[in-house]
Amino acid sequence: ILQKKGDKPYYFEWTDYTSNIKPFYDVDIKYKNKEDFDKDKDKIYNIVFKELKRLFPDGRIVVSQSHGIKKEKGKNVYALSHHFVVNGYETKMELLRRFNGAHKLYDLYKHDGKSIIDKAVYRNGGNMRCLYSYKPNDNRQKVKVNESDTDLEHIIQSCEHTNFNAIGLQPLPQYSPPVSAVSSAEEEVEVEEEEEGWGIVEAPK
Repeated sequence: ILQKKGDKPYYFEWTDYTSNIKPFYDVDIKYKNKEDFDKDKDKIYNIVFKELKRLFPDGRIVVSQSHGIKKEKGKNVYALSHHFVVNGYETKMELLRRFNGAHKLYDLYKHDGKSIIDKAVYRNGGNMRCLYSYKPNDNRQKVKVNESDTDLEHIIQSCEHTNFNAIGLQPLPQYSPPVSAVSSAEEEVEVEEEEEGWGIVEAPK
């Protein structure tokens, strides 16, 4: 977990191919106007939640969001950003990526010809924003959708403190070709560019 000094909380969770993780999904869509954003917001949430519930019937799905206006190429866009974490299952990053491909999750729904599920987050080494945190130079805070969820359920890494009675995600008989681990400008924060004021924060024992 990383912390940056300042007025806003900047906490990030580090994951790589050796990490035990829960299945997690980042949904990111950009809209030119608020009308289209408002029209799709609940629809996209329901499509993804229903499919994850089908694939992980014994899981507890928690959802956070960081919707809002952001700058892109000097213009304001309306960003729809849902974050789903499935508690009760445990896996590794590469296996989850292949599982998603085999079940065609990247084809579940497309906006302007692009998958709404960000494939680039399934990479070997990267920072994922924690609950209540911001990204540098961004005013959109990541907050819970359902206040009854516990904060620990939103942590991606899986251990006895964050994932109770985890079920091992079994290998599938066939996988789609592995997806290249492409950097994601949306969720990856390069520590080298933010060195000043960052430090390691110990997780509670």
